[in-house]
Amino acid sequence: MKNTLLVLHLLLIANLSLSQKIIQSKIGINYTQLPSVLLLPKYYQSTVVLEYEEDILAHQKMIQEEYDEELKQYKEIEFQSKTRHKARMDQYYDNLYSGKKKTLAGYLLETQVLKTGTIPDKPAPYVAAPKPKKRQVHYQKIFNTETLATSYLYLEGFEGKPEKAVKISAHLYGFQSTKIELKSRSVTKPSPAVYYWHRMSYKHPVRIRVVDNSGKIFLNELLEGTSEFVKYETKHTKTKIPSFDTVTIKRMLESKIVDKNMKLVYERLNELYGFCPKVRYENLYKVKAKKFNYDDCQSGFSIAREGYLNLNTDFKSSKNKLLEAIKIWNRVLKESELENKKARVNKHVTATMKLNIAQAYGWMNEYEKAELTLLEIIDYDKFKFRYRDAAQTRMKFYRKQKARWNANHK
Repeated sequence: MKNTLLVLHLLLIANLSLSQKIIQSKIGINYTQLPSVLLLPKYYQSTVVLEYEEDILAHQKMIQEEYDEELKQYKEIEFQSKTRHKARMDQYYDNLYSGKKKTLAGYLLETQVLKTGTIPDKPAPYVAAPKPKKRQVHYQKIFNTETLATSYLYLEGFEGKPEKAVKISAHLYGFQSTKIELKSRSVTKPSPAVYYWHRMSYKHPVRIRVVDNSGKIFLNELLEGTSEFVKYETKHTKTKIPSFDTVTIKRMLESKIVDKNMKLVYERLNELYGFCPKVRYENLYKVKAKKFNYDDCQSGFSIAREGYLNLNTDFKSSKNKLLEAIKIWNRVLKESELENKKARVNKHVTATMKLNIAQAYGWMNEYEKAELTLLEIIDYDKFKFRYRDAAQTRMKFYRKQKARWNANHK
């Protein structure tokens, strides 16, 4: 009998606990992230400056001048050498023919047949000295600054116009690397072996500057993440020491790190000043009926989802949809019974409807109402952790959004 009563009691608890099911649906909300600092008018002009280029060009000029001087001296020496050789050849032929008063046939008869004359030694053929060669120096890459500026140095939501424009510049200080090291390690399993590889570290620091049309400096910083060395290692090779083409590898690393750093420049600039298109994925809650009717919750869910879909293209219409959904959810909350697990609107339904309401307020830019609603969830310790944690996460996001909103609506 006791066992039967226990089973009936457990079945009753299970039935009550399954009186509703909370369903969360993830939706993607397209929106424009406002800048942290508002720059007006919304025009920009961007330039990339290779701070190391001047030194390279100066060195190339020095080598060219050095080569030109050597070539000039070579030509002068070559001319003198050819002149001297011609004089020797002229003397040779003069000795050979002149003063003899003989025809060539007579002279050959005397020297070659009768063997009574002497033949002067003929000078060796002229051999030109090797031409000077220009010194070959491997410089770091000089990037196309216009391509870099066009690809990375722009502000979302701005037009590229020079008139009254915000001037953005990225200053690249050049590729720097440590000494290349040969590393090795020994292993005993599965069989004794030695592995070899090369290691080096490198960086390419970047400074960004933002100056408005009046000359006011808004930003002048060495970009975080670009001034620290990055480690590079070749593939670990068993037994044999791998080759290391320094020029090719450094050129590859130069392109790689400049691409990476310029992406950081874009992100930093647009985080501060751009009107960036974004997508944020949020949970929207509804309740599935098991014992009670939740058509009202479903209706609010459907209306709100429709509002979020057009938030970035038709804000006024979307706001009206969200306000309609909030009215429905607030009517649901009038039945809230936090201490009654059996209630249609128990603490689980209450928490999720409040999350829905706070979310709607947040996307309508009514941040005070959003925060107050979220605090009602955070401060009530009987709500499950997942609801309170969701409220904390949304609170952080809406506070950031609020700061951006205030910066753009002074």
